[in-house]
Amino acid sequence: MISKILKEEIQNILCEGATEYLYHFTQIDNMLKILKTNTLGLSVGFTEYEFKHNRNKYFFLSLTNSRSANIGYPITFHEGLPLARITFNGRKLNSNFKIKPIDYNKLPRVKSVTLHDRSYDEMEERLISNKNTITDIYKYIESIDIRYVDEIDDIDIIKIKNIKKICDENNIKCNIVKPKHFNNKYNKKQEKIGDVDNDAYDVYGMFGDMEVEYDNKIIGDFSISTIALLKVLNHNDSNYNDYLNKLISKYDFINKNEVEKEMNKIKNNFNNFIFSYEDQLNHTNDIKNKETISIFIHLLTNFMYKNSLNSFIDLINYSKIYLYKNKI
Repeated sequence: MISKILKEEIQNILCEGATEYLYHFTQIDNMLKILKTNTLGLSVGFTEYEFKHNRNKYFFLSLTNSRSANIGYPITFHEGLPLARITFNGRKLNSNFKIKPIDYNKLPRVKSVTLHDRSYDEMEERLISNKNTITDIYKYIESIDIRYVDEIDDIDIIKIKNIKKICDENNIKCNIVKPKHFNNKYNKKQEKIGDVDNDAYDVYGMFGDMEVEYDNKIIGDFSISTIALLKVLNHNDSNYNDYLNKLISKYDFINKNEVEKEMNKIKNNFNNFIFSYEDQLNHTNDIKNKETISIFIHLLTNFMYKNSLNSFIDLINYSKIYLYKNKI
């Protein structure tokens, strides 16, 4: 019995370390944001299932030890879209972050399984962290590969050119992979868009101003909702409320009246509030301004950690009990 347990422990230790190279697949819009900011945003894992896999950490990044976009989680990406593959130095990542293998489906690693639509071995190496971003991401990147598609539009070509430009400026190896039967449309389109101002198509893509407004709206909505919730759940803690009030005064995107409206919504219609709040939380991964949103994400996660809340469901249940006990 002891030898069996010891054998399992040794196996776990051997599996803990990341492999030499790890790969992350993403769409080119996200790739451009990562390079523009030198920062990679992590996914939020607030479900009980994710929290269990994440070893009590709130954020994660899905990596894979397969180079192929047809095996593991990349197979779920939409076909026909340009795709970026980041090759990371696994040992450098492992020296600063905890990385563990994940296999949800427990299926054998054979071709007949991995290439079957929606039924594949996850082959995931998951990076887990209590921070929602990885900063100075350049130092972990070995190379970037961009996969073209036959039907590629002008805007995507400009984004790919900007990705290549940033990589060249920062000594990051960047390969542009064209399909076998690529019809030379890229070269024709290059001539067609030669006079286009590339600066107009920055990290946000074609509609830069609209995307900035989207960022600001998500930050504003999420920060207001977070402060409102924490003020209600700490209504007897004057020192903590003073701290929250200072945050309200510090940031012009936090409207005091809107905070009070959200507090009333929490007290009078908690289910509607939490439905909206969960949606805001899910969209925090989409924005560029990670530094500002991190303040309020960590405000929430610190509260959850302090109260031993391991998931968003735990937070909901805790809030309902608190509201009932305190007759709020």
